[in-house]
Amino acid sequence: MVVQIPTVIQYIGLGCSSAVIIILAILALVDISYVNRVTVRLVAGIAIADFIGHVSVILILDSKEYIGSSYCRGLAAMTTVARIMYALTNVAICYHLYRAIVYLKKSSFKYELAIWSLLMLFTGIIVVVFHFLGIFNENKDKLLCTPGSDVFAIQMVENAVAGLLNIVAVFSGIYTTYIGHRYISQWINKYSNKQMPGGNNQSNFKAKKRKTVQRSFLYPLSTTITLSSELVTCIWSLFGNPTQIIRTFNRYTTGFKGILTFIAFVVDPAVCDSLRSAYRKISLYISESKRVPDEAIELKG
Repeated sequence: MVVQIPTVIQYIGLGCSSAVIIILAILALVDISYVNRVTVRLVAGIAIADFIGHVSVILILDSKEYIGSSYCRGLAAMTTVARIMYALTNVAICYHLYRAIVYLKKSSFKYELAIWSLLMLFTGIIVVVFHFLGIFNENKDKLLCTPGSDVFAIQMVENAVAGLLNIVAVFSGIYTTYIGHRYISQWINKYSNKQMPGGNNQSNFKAKKRKTVQRSFLYPLSTTITLSSELVTCIWSLFGNPTQIIRTFNRYTTGFKGILTFIAFVVDPAVCDSLRSAYRKISLYISESKRVPDEAIELKG
């Protein structure tokens, strides 16, 4: 059995998205404050969407024998959920970054939860509509358990919705990155003036904050990279069948979703600080645990 490169990339992406989820879970268990930064919390949504997307693609590769079954319909729906979540979570991250940097407003957990609820509601509505349109059902042209329809108009609706979501996500990533860099100095000056009284420490503080904010833009930029090929495929599908080159390129880039999210995650200074703090806290806990029995033995002796 020959394993194709896009399939290998999907497995690597799955491993990377799993690593992000596990790291975030460990940080939250050690101290919930370690995942208190907006983009760090929201990237969990992208990692989950990455995970679902990679799992669905891997399962789809060997799904031909299940066409027509409820499992196949569920797999097609799972693919749709992952695509919508990935696009909308990126839009949410861009919205929170824009709101924080341009309008200098800090989002609370309740506010983020409300945004998340709206995203999940919107995702659910699209999936339900697609279900009743028969996009997850069997059709004569379906070779694998992917979303699609024999009816041309319905297939165009599916392509148009996917393309629209990708356009919004890509545009949000580019626009937020551009505007964010224009307002970044204003945000840093106001933030640092509140946190630091002045002097050399303030200069170091500003430099560190600038680096942190700039790295935050890697999240929407990574999504922009991976969604661009999918966007081209969706638009091309509205006017005809995409070429084999376009389809192959799309297969490669979709596999990089989890990989790029992981790269943006591990180079995020806030994540690095949280990991160091968690390591110190765990090390201190272990050393304290070892010290207690030793002290008890000394007292007993």
